[in-house]
Amino acid sequence: MDSQKVFMLEEWAADLTYRFYDLWSEKYSANEEGFQMFAGQVLFRPKLLIISENPGSRKDRFKAYLAHLERNQFVPESYVPYSATYHVKRRLALWMNDFLGESLLSQSVATWFCFMRTKSLHELDSRMISDCQPFLREIIYKIEPQKTLLVGKLTWGIKDTCKPSFTMMSPYFHFTRDEIQRLREEVRKFVSDP
Repeated sequence: MDSQKVFMLEEWAADLTYRFYDLWSEKYSANEEGFQMFAGQVLFRPKLLIISENPGSRKDRFKAYLAHLERNQFVPESYVPYSATYHVKRRLALWMNDFLGESLLSQSVATWFCFMRTKSLHELDSRMISDCQPFLREIIYKIEPQKTLLVGKLTWGIKDTCKPSFTMMSPYFHFTRDEIQRLREEVRKFVSDP
């Protein structure tokens, strides 16, 4: 992709983030956990768009992120989503790296069904989820993913994903060793099929 298109994509990601920041400031700023739009890099026509449930709790990271936003200094994330080097101790990152591999992850974009950070999924309410959906649809429309991987039950109801898409339980669900192996094979087959 040429540098002009990369710049335009980064400008769009910044605009999207600031629009969501305005929503968060107006309706959800009492949630000190904050929000996050992307888990790493933003690419046009990625091989895979990974949508999981929500970013989880990282209040410490959000404070630094928020400080940049408040100074109008959007900094696009450039790390590979779920890469072993960046997310060393995160269970979802370990699973995604095992299932997909660093090579595919480097050609992927990761985001969430709900951008609000929470300690538990039980803290998400229908209003939060509803407010996030137009932004998620815009992400899907704008980056034009080739395939979509939906991780966790909350994501299964997304109607606007690209085709083909694959749904799986969150890795936090308790799988047997055989179930893990079968799921790994199914994910790898989905990703490698043309």
